[in-house]
Amino acid sequence: MEKEKIGLVEKIMFIITLFAIILQIFPPKTAKDQQNSLIYFLAILGYVSFLYGSVWISNKVKFYINQVNKNKKDIEDIKDKMDEEKRLYEIEKRISILEAFRRNRKAFAIDPKWVFMGILIVLFYLYLRSLGFFK
Repeated sequence: MEKEKIGLVEKIMFIITLFAIILQIFPPKTAKDQQNSLIYFLAILGYVSFLYGSVWISNKVKFYINQVNKNKKDIEDIKDKMDEEKRLYEIEKRISILEAFRRNRKAFAIDPKWVFMGILIVLFYLYLRSLGFFK
């Protein structure tokens, strides 16, 4: 976890608590004022403790929410990479099929000279037939 920074709220809480402690060291002279001072002092300490706890919990929740959001983004990035890898795999598969087809097509490919030779034989046959050799 990152080092936590002390925010403005924490600084104000610390200053008020420190000031209240210093003032409580030198209590008022009358008993009634001492009671009121003690009640306010305890109220300040209780409220500062409550506020510090709520700020601490709030910071923890924010940290965990940020961590969850970061993990969510990382998972989405990984999914995108996996999708890209699937697409690349499909492309490679198609390329290999085309290459195999091309190799097989070369094996069965007819050389153009044989086509021209066939046409020449047909023309020669028609020529011979016109001369009367094949009736």
